Amino acid sequence: MSDRNGEPIPVFRLDPEEIPRRLRFEAWREIVHPIVDVTPLAHERRFELRYEAYTLDGLVLSESTAGAHRLERGPRHLRQGDTDHITLRAYTRGRAIMGIGDQSLALAPGTIALLDRRYPTRGHAVESTHISCVIPRERIDTGPFDRAPALARPLDSPEGRLLGSALLALWASLPRARTEEAKGLAAGLTGLINGLLSARPDEIERRAFDETTLAAMQAFIKRHLHDLDLDATTLCRSFACSRARLYRLFRPYGGVERYLRDQRLERCFLELTRGDPTRRRIGSVAARWGFEVPSHFHRLFKTRLGIAPSEVPPLAPDPVVRSDLPALLGQQAEIAQLHRWFRQQL
Repeated sequence: MSDRNGEPIPVFRLDPEEIPRRLRFEAWREIVHPIVDVTPLAHERRFELRYEAYTLDGLVLSESTAGAHRLERGPRHLRQGDTDHITLRAYTRGRAIMGIGDQSLALAPGTIALLDRRYPTRGHAVESTHISCVIPRERIDTGPFDRAPALARPLDSPEGRLLGSALLALWASLPRARTEEAKGLAAGLTGLINGLLSARPDEIERRAFDETTLAAMQAFIKRHLHDLDLDATTLCRSFACSRARLYRLFRPYGGVERYLRDQRLERCFLELTRGDPTRRRIGSVAARWGFEVPSHFHRLFKTRLGIAPSEVPPLAPDPVVRSDLPALLGQQAEIAQLHRWFRQQL
């Protein structure tokens, strides 16, 4: 992992073929420990894992494939200031559903997002693959994140196309890149992000007002989601908001009704992780959240979450932490170096 000029960009690779299947979840937990705490959503013997990361002038770019798991970034990380950064992330397979602060977010192929790690985060992911870039906070204009902890854009939007193309192109170039190119490559990506985050003063003011209103509406929806009569009319009345503006605010989510439906599907997923998803239990959970037709619920659930209701993995018991895991993997020094990359202690 030398960083002398003329050498390849420093890289960390975890070869899953060298890890016993029973240890793969523990390896994943060890890798992401500075960023989030994770719990398996299925028995760890079935956990899939592949991981590769590069450090690039203080940025850390990685591609991860991991099995179904819950994730939480809580008091331990926030109190210690671990990885005080912004993450740029794009999924190429699978999906994750998470709450960042009061904001709900679905990450799946077709979306790219910037996530502010100052905020507590909770969520879950099905087996998935994503490319991420961890960026130190001081390299990014973080003003927009004072209003919203996550900024997500469709990949077919102008901003999404620029960010997605830049992230994928940079990732593809890293195996051939040399250390003397690192500073320019990192500056190109951060410069693009800062350019997209900047806007005219009037546009900034409008976005701030919209994002504050949207966050308040999402928090209201979260508190009243059990009320099956909650709809666009309720939101317009509660927030003195016109239907036109309401639909504009929720357009990135496919509209208000779709957003409500997706939030209820996510609640169904969480309930189904707490026991065996038998046909009778699936029907009971679906009906409780307003899905009366089984075939319709099955189709919506699979479209939103990537798996059928009957395939939802139960929440596995907390595995025993193995303090000797890095030694067992034969990569104790490399994993410690990876953690220093995340913490920007280069």
